[in-house]
Amino acid sequence: QQSPINTFLVSDFDQDQNKEILVGGNYFGVIPFHGRFDSFAGAIIDHRGEIHSSADFGLDFWNKSVRHLDIISLNNQTYLIVIYNNETSEIYRIES
Repeated sequence: QQSPINTFLVSDFDQDQNKEILVGGNYFGVIPFHGRFDSFAGAIIDHRGEIHSSADFGLDFWNKSVRHLDIISLNNQTYLIVIYNNETSEIYRIES
């Protein structure tokens, strides 16, 4: 199976003083003959280069087309914003 990677976000998601890379993808806008490119459930690449499922960090990218990722801070709390194609955006609180 194949799926495109659409977006990356670099941050210290697990608060260990090392940056990780959050990766999102999938694409559903193909003709029915080809089928959807939906086999990528997201991943986090740690500072050692090890790849972890985004689900291990409480993120649910399965069967969704991730278009953009961003981090915002509001009232001394950090949030991850996940924007999907043709889906409702999601906001995850990043625990400190």
